[in-house]
Amino acid sequence: MTEEKNVGLPVKIIGNIRLISDAFPISIANGRLSATELIISDLEGMEIRCLTSLNSKIQKLRDEFKWGKTYAFKGCLVSVSSTKTSGYYFYLREFTDEISPLEVENICDNETDKILERINEIKSDGKSIREFIKNELVYELKIKGLDKASELDLCLDYSVIQAVSHGLSSNGIYSNKLHSLIIGPPASGKKLISRAVSYLNRGKKVSSTNSKITPAGLIGRVGRRNGNVISEPGIIPISNGGAVCFEDFHEAMRYKNEISSILSAVMEDGKVEDSTSAMKTHHSATSIHVDMNRLSQVIPESKQSKFSDLSIPVNILSRFDFIMEIPPMQNDKKKLC
Repeated sequence: MTEEKNVGLPVKIIGNIRLISDAFPISIANGRLSATELIISDLEGMEIRCLTSLNSKIQKLRDEFKWGKTYAFKGCLVSVSSTKTSGYYFYLREFTDEISPLEVENICDNETDKILERINEIKSDGKSIREFIKNELVYELKIKGLDKASELDLCLDYSVIQAVSHGLSSNGIYSNKLHSLIIGPPASGKKLISRAVSYLNRGKKVSSTNSKITPAGLIGRVGRRNGNVISEPGIIPISNGGAVCFEDFHEAMRYKNEISSILSAVMEDGKVEDSTSAMKTHHSATSIHVDMNRLSQVIPESKQSKFSDLSIPVNILSRFDFIMEIPPMQNDKKKLC
């Protein structure tokens, strides 16, 4: 985007505010302008420098914005050269916090019209939008045998509902994203639901082996940029607006306490805290999907209570909006493809 040929072209960015500066003067053709510099982060985690005149709308944004709240920023690319700052900036003209899920997916206006037209066609045929999406999902992932597995069929239904959950609460404090937990013995079809959640949510799948899941990997790690200490975002912040799928969560034993704390924060508040020297709060409206076996299913000789068999603290269990336990397959007829 940062090329001279793109200067002046209209741009819309969906993202969060990372920094708002105090006002400072810049020189323009007819004099000087009082401006404010912003740093915003798009949904992929890329930081973008913004410049805007200090008008009443921007002053209101400075006074009232919420960390982690998602906005639609509209403006254009400009090139600036002054004693205080120079380079290419996104010049912010207007913003709004009224954002549809279509905008979160960066779907442009002409594509939106086609989608709405298709939705009306589906409705006129007397079909459910949820059922239509589910059928398309079954086709794309080549799923067979759902008629023999009612629990997995219900999980797939929920994955569609989970995919349209969106953003933070109006005050920017609580996450509106939905979270799911699937429990079942090995080879019961749990991975099928992880695939569906990932497909619908631009999700990232995380293997829960000790070598692949750490607090730093989930939250962020210390790095340096231009001599400054920064927190490079981990899997959860990068997945803002989407989902993170934890597969075989029963294996994540080494960092269980730290991971539970991380999940509690993102599921409830939509944020995670990097407590390293970078001292950074990463905001992330992210759905959490977990699949796991009961410990008694992978270690049959162990004796477990009702809750210890899951090895998930009760306060984390309470944050899941959907919990399904899949019973063992009774015969090969229920096998899924």
